[in-house]
Amino acid sequence: MVDKHALRYLSRADVRRCLPPLGGQIDLAEEALIALARDQAEAPARSAIHPRDESSLIAMPALVRVSDTVGVKWVSAYPANPSIGLPDVAALIVVNDAETGLPLCVMDGTEITARRTAAVSGAAVRLFAPPPRGPAAKGADGAVQPYFVGFVGGGNQARMHLDMLLEILGPLEIRVFDAIRERAERLVDEAAPRSGVVSAAVVESAATACDGADLVVSAVSSRALGENAITDDLLTPRCLVLCIDRAIMVTASVPASAGLFLVDDLAQFLYVRDAEPGGWYAGYPRPHGSLGRALVADERIASGRGGGVAGGLDDPDAVVASSGRDVAAALGGSSAGRVVLTCVGVGAVDVVTAGAVHRIAELEGIGDVLDR
Repeated sequence: MVDKHALRYLSRADVRRCLPPLGGQIDLAEEALIALARDQAEAPARSAIHPRDESSLIAMPALVRVSDTVGVKWVSAYPANPSIGLPDVAALIVVNDAETGLPLCVMDGTEITARRTAAVSGAAVRLFAPPPRGPAAKGADGAVQPYFVGFVGGGNQARMHLDMLLEILGPLEIRVFDAIRERAERLVDEAAPRSGVVSAAVVESAATACDGADLVVSAVSSRALGENAITDDLLTPRCLVLCIDRAIMVTASVPASAGLFLVDDLAQFLYVRDAEPGGWYAGYPRPHGSLGRALVADERIASGRGGGVAGGLDDPDAVVASSGRDVAAALGGSSAGRVVLTCVGVGAVDVVTAGAVHRIAELEGIGDVLDR
């Protein structure tokens, strides 16, 4: 029998074997986001170093009290790496025992980093995805209408988000723009034969990718590939915008004109925005709140215990209609406008996911047990 305090190592292949299915990954992201919103988690401001231009290594510790999970992610972001055949993102995650502080598991964190970003977006899609192509969800023949999805950036995060969108929404028509056309072509070639993809095409500009889209995923890897290409006038008033690339492409006019502007972690966002004037998120307005706060509001609205416009989130007597868009009004936004989610990256989501992976690895005997 393995010592419960044994130190286990999990490779990326091991982590992939132990990850819950997509729906479970989104559930874990929601758990962490809600814990942060309810002050049941600690995720202090990240510590970063920058060995090269536009490159960084970041430490992201977190404690989530709901599952009593403790850990830290050490992640690198080197956008130039693909040009020399290396991944642009690499990570390790350490899971510790909350009772003793001993490290229990060291795992490759690259897979979790990729998946948890799409899982956070998935929580927003569950709540805020607009009906495809307006209010009618079915065509004249009764068939479900596909969602138009515009991808600005066709790399690994676009792949992760495509998996997530197919899982949640069903049929999709996708358009992909990438400054490196070959990357967009690879994504389209991979997507086209998949069940649920009605059509897939490479387009020549971010504007074309955004034109008429129900959802926009902005996921470019570097400012060197272009920036500030997505402005509010390119977007429909009802679309959901998922900005996961440190606002490289999405200009400040988009969240400024949104009915609801959310971030994955409000404190982290404000820290990053204000740390370096003229840096990431320069000119971005203060968000209406965090995605976790929106999820809490949705729970209260659905249960009829308040969270509405009249009383605010902490008024148990306030009642509003039960629908995802009503959360916008509960957070001080507009239920009629577009929703924008900007993701800085929340260590609590990584750590909760890593904790679940570690538990599965222990139960199934996956990975290598190391000497201390």
